[in-house]
Amino acid sequence: MNDLNKHEMLTGLVDRSMPGESIVSTTLPLCDEINLYLVASSQPESKSIQDNLQQLMETPPYWALCWAGGQVLARYMLSNPDQIKGRSVVDFGAGSGVVAIAAAMAGAKKVWACDCDTEALIAIKENAALNNVTVEVIERIEEIDESIDIIAAADLLYDNTNLPLLEQFIETSETVLIADSRFTEFDLPNQRLLLEQLAATCPDLDNTGEYSQVSLYQFTAGSRSG
Repeated sequence: MNDLNKHEMLTGLVDRSMPGESIVSTTLPLCDEINLYLVASSQPESKSIQDNLQQLMETPPYWALCWAGGQVLARYMLSNPDQIKGRSVVDFGAGSGVVAIAAAMAGAKKVWACDCDTEALIAIKENAALNNVTVEVIERIEEIDESIDIIAAADLLYDNTNLPLLEQFIETSETVLIADSRFTEFDLPNQRLLLEQLAATCPDLDNTGEYSQVSLYQFTAGSRSG
């Protein structure tokens, strides 16, 4: 499939949630090594992306935007390849696949991008190809029958009902990396705050900067055996 057909296919998917918007290859502000197929406003200002926010929040095409936490986590991986190289990595709730792509670029031996949205899996495949990396896409983490070294998740805890996933991750892998701007208080053993960084959604949807401060945490298995 050529680039034009990819654009048309992904634009057709995003049009269901953001009518009139199109998809373009976009270089990320925090990770200029990575390009993603993301939504871009092609309409007049009165019909801009911001005008579609209500519809976006009701049926969000998460894969069509690169969220702040994802960029911060991807940047960390690219800047710290020694933490990633030769390890198996799962990008959970992958969305655009930015974290999976960064892990592959940083030298991970195997990368899975996990997302329950089948449209996201289509976009992740195209984004991985755009960046010349190999990423395996899956709908459920239970599909993996190999050992997992790192589970990474960004912008996942906007919904508190997702919190139990964190303990599941810690039981599943040696290391868990969580980047989030909405939930920043954890009370779990073997946790460490790696960094705090300002970031924005790409394209930037939050004019107030309410969720621009991203915290990146690392959780380790500690004394867990098995």
